[in-house]
Formats: sequence, structure tokens, C-alpha cells
Amino acid sequence: MAATVSLALGLYQTLRPGSTNKLEWIEGVAILVAVIIVVVAQSVNDWQKERQFVKLNHKVNNYNISLTIQKQERDVKVLRDGAIDLISVYDLLVGDILLLDSGDIPPVDALLAVGQDVECDESSITGESRTVRKVPLDVAIEAGNLVDIKKRDPFILSGTKVLNGEGRCNVTAVGKHSLHGRMMLGKSS
Repeated sequence: MAATVSLALGLYQTLRPGSTNKLEWIEGVAILVAVIIVVVAQSVNDWQKERQFVKLNHKVNNYNISLTIQKQERDVKVLRDGAIDLISVYDLLVGDILLLDSGDIPPVDALLAVGQDVECDESSITGESRTVRKVPLDVAIEAGNLVDIKKRDPFILSGTKVLNGEGRCNVTAVGKHSLHGRMMLGKSS
């Protein structure tokens, strides 16, 4: 508005008969140019922010899709009533006997009851890249304090990966009560 008024007055003073100053209009043009520069700069800035928002929104949508895929139903092998059954991870209960094989990702916390050469990758929980050798609970108890605690670990943690071996373990915690569940909820205990 100020640019228009200034330009109109400048043109009037420049174009009126007998005017000696022919440059009065420059101030109005300068204001108009400044306004145009600010508007263009703001438009470019808004456009860049919109592009960044679209990219971020795309990432969030992909993350939500990947979480949905991770939550999809999958079956695990359990020993119930003396028979091996395939059941949904959502149907696992504390006290179930979970059968583990190489490549499995236990959905629950458990204690290894019987196992042979069971090694787990716990880097998703601990951040350490070394594999952890698991021993059955009775072997860990027998070893007592005579063996380094790292060599007598019977705990199978949810969200880790079984790299080697096979075994049977007693489920001790499921869902939001398992270590992985507590981590997903942001609880430390």
C-alpha cells in the first residue's frame, strides 16, 4: 500500500507541468521491488518447507507401514499337551514351552530348558555385536559361581535372534511384560 501511494505521488510530482525533479517516482519503485523480493523469497522458503514436509510425511508413512508389517500375525512352535503345535505369537502364555531353531526371533522372554549350541544375537537389546552362547538353566545352576556369568546365561530375550542351535525354553514374560515389550513402551523396569 505504501509503495503504491509513494509511486503515485512520485509520478504525479514527476509528470506535473513545470516539475524540475524527474526522479520522484524512484522511491515508490524501490519499495515495490523490495516488496516483490520479500514475497518471492518467502514463497521459495515456503515451497522448500513444503517439500521437506512431504518427504518427512512419506518417511513417517513408510515407518508406520513397516510397523504394521512387523505386527502381522506369525506362528511359533510350542509344545502343549505333549504335542507340537503352531500357534500365533499373540496366543503364547507364560509357562508355554517354546521351540527355538536357528533364525527364530523369540517374541517372548524365556529360560532355556533344553538346548544344543544355542547362540543369540542380542545386539538389538544390548548394542554389543558379539553373539551370546546360551546354556540350559540346569547347567547354569550347576556351574554356580565356578564359571564366569557370561558362560552360564540361560535367558532368551524377546526381540533377539537365534543365530545357531535349537532348544526348548519356558516362557517367562509375554507382550508388554517382556523386555522387548517394555522397550517399545519406553519403560525401563
